[in-house]
Amino acid sequence: MYQRGSNGSAQALIDARVLADLIKASDDPVAALAAYEQARLAVTRKIVHTNRTTPPDFINIKVEQLTGDRPFDDLDKYISQDALRTLSDDYKQIAGFGQHDVT
Repeated sequence: MYQRGSNGSAQALIDARVLADLIKASDDPVAALAAYEQARLAVTRKIVHTNRTTPPDFINIKVEQLTGDRPFDDLDKYISQDALRTLSDDYKQIAGFGQHDVT
């Protein structure tokens, strides 16, 4: 997993919370571990896949495409702050640390 947006630490925190909740709710640690794997495997797979298909520097690549890889003095001439925020927020949703995921 790429270290994107503190991805490793964020995923570790999510993993710890999910695992702790499942262990606490179960009398069988083996079943809790199996439930943890079931809960996190598809999510983690999607994150890794997204990192591979959309590189960690996807915003930089997008800006290079929009500017023709030429120097620029005002990024807003090429892409709005809302569009940049959307690119970032889309990834946060996939990674599980979007605003609605934080409790």
